[in-house]
Amino acid sequence: MGAGAGPTELVVENAEFRRDLNAAIMQLPERERDVVILRLLEQRSTLETAAALGCAEGTVKAALHHAVGKLRTSIKEWAP
Repeated sequence: MGAGAGPTELVVENAEFRRDLNAAIMQLPERERDVVILRLLEQRSTLETAAALGCAEGTVKAALHHAVGKLRTSIKEWAP
């Protein structure tokens, strides 16, 4: 985003970021994608996510850790 960017530029940039983030999430392995959706997008607890996926809380934590690392790499062009 350039200095002095107006509201229209911010809306377009935000839409592009959401598109890129969504694409990166969809590229994750299924377990990691499910964890990201439940934990970060739906804001469920680790316990709720584990119950929904039928796995241990530690599995949710590990999957989230791996997924976030992959997402950071995928959308690094958006980092300040």
